Amino acid sequence: MEFITVNCTVSFRQDIASRGIITFTFEDIPFVIYSRKLYEYGVVDDELKVLNFHVHDDYTICSVYDLKSFDRIGRFSSISQYEDSETRTERIKIELANPDLKLTAPRDIFMKFIKDTDASINNAELKRLYPEEFAQWMNGDRPDDPVSIIYAKKNRMFPSSGGRRKNGRHCRRTRQKTKRVKRAKLMKRSRKANHIKNVNH
Repeated sequence: MEFITVNCTVSFRQDIASRGIITFTFEDIPFVIYSRKLYEYGVVDDELKVLNFHVHDDYTICSVYDLKSFDRIGRFSSISQYEDSETRTERIKIELANPDLKLTAPRDIFMKFIKDTDASINNAELKRLYPEEFAQWMNGDRPDDPVSIIYAKKNRMFPSSGGRRKNGRHCRRTRQKTKRVKRAKLMKRSRKANHIKNVNH
């Protein structure tokens, strides 16, 4: 069985909407998954249990399923009589903050995990890696720039997690971008009309 291991980060927020955030890069694509996405249709708990966070190969800190449980109740459940829930929660949070943190799973489950959670591209990471290209990309796609290439690659590898959601709507980033492009076109058309009007006068 082939396994995939990626460097990752796990961070926690206090808002109820999504307590845990996972980021990692796979096939040069930076992904971000919010723990609320672990409830998406098609996500199987038994598969989440074999997606394991670790620093050393011989020691598992916790699984993605544990992170889902944390999202639901605000703490990691106790699994041993020697460690209560509060102690385990504090320990896991400290261990997950390790800069050498990794996420490992069988390849088929890892790929399904990205697809089923409709994992998003981590735009903050893209902006950090390609600041100028990202700014240009936000103003209009250029198929040869690195940001467009990464989005195209992601849509090829995970077509169902592209710009359109299951309910038929585009994702918020796509809707905002479409709105900006439409506004820019309207402004351009308006300036052109005013110019013609002034020339005729």
